Amino acid sequence: MSERCIVAVIVTFNRLALLKDTISSLLTQDLQLSRIIVVNNNSSDGTTQYLENLSFSTTTVKHMQLSTNIGGAGGFSVGIEEAMKCSPNFVWLMDDDTIPASDALSKLVNGVDHAEGVLNRQVGFACSKAIWTDGAVHRMNVPSIASFVNGVPFNFSNHAFAITSCTFVSVLIRASVIQQVGLPYREYFIWVDDVEYTTRITNRGYMGIYVTDSEVHHKTGSNYTATIADGTPASAWKYFYEVRNKLHFWRVNYTFSKRVIFIPLYSLKFLIETLRRKDNRMRFFWIVLRGIAAGIFFRPRVRKVSGLVCSITGDTE
Repeated sequence: MSERCIVAVIVTFNRLALLKDTISSLLTQDLQLSRIIVVNNNSSDGTTQYLENLSFSTTTVKHMQLSTNIGGAGGFSVGIEEAMKCSPNFVWLMDDDTIPASDALSKLVNGVDHAEGVLNRQVGFACSKAIWTDGAVHRMNVPSIASFVNGVPFNFSNHAFAITSCTFVSVLIRASVIQQVGLPYREYFIWVDDVEYTTRITNRGYMGIYVTDSEVHHKTGSNYTATIADGTPASAWKYFYEVRNKLHFWRVNYTFSKRVIFIPLYSLKFLIETLRRKDNRMRFFWIVLRGIAAGIFFRPRVRKVSGLVCSITGDTE
């Protein structure tokens, strides 16, 4: 494994205890990082004070203090842009509740090298296997497997599968690909930004791989995948973004014939899911309806990194 410049980006909001564990796990990787960038979404739990007092001799930890919470999507967008100023080979993204094993990064890099040797194609991104606190695979972070043989995921090499998209819970992205495809849509705020971005990469012809021996713990409150039918009332507001962002994602990635058929069907499906709820049906119904209406007119822009200058171009719709 030749020496590479790799910059990690963490986005955090009011989870100081978990953030400390995440930073500690990055500082003890067997493959040393060139820099750690922590994007602080205007936390109010002591995170700012903690980050301001951090000092390490081996790895620089840069604190990006934001004046307002711009969500995970916005945080990763500005964090990647800052990471690119270091002229890295790769940028490694993760949430503040992600605790990588000490060899998680080296396994990702080895997976990239091996995949490119076997398939003779450039890998755009590689993601880790996210597991919950009980050791089970985290349901929220199962990537979209690209190839199956007789219904079984095709394993093109030991511990590696081809994928079309994944979440931002431990994904290593090639910097030259970031320069080509631009930054994640910061206007998404939360949800779907990671799937959209990694799909944007594979749509350009790059490989995405799932490296299952690179493990991270995703320390959410439970092992879940968010659905409208069983989402908690406290998280109701998030489903506006899920619906709006998914509709935009489908508009950009589907052919015209598929848009005409599937977008109305999925919009109806979202509304029906609210009726399956045991509580707060009308509250979720109106949130989903607002998301559908917003999704029709939503036009975020791809920001591209050119040197240290961020320019704006239209989406691919």
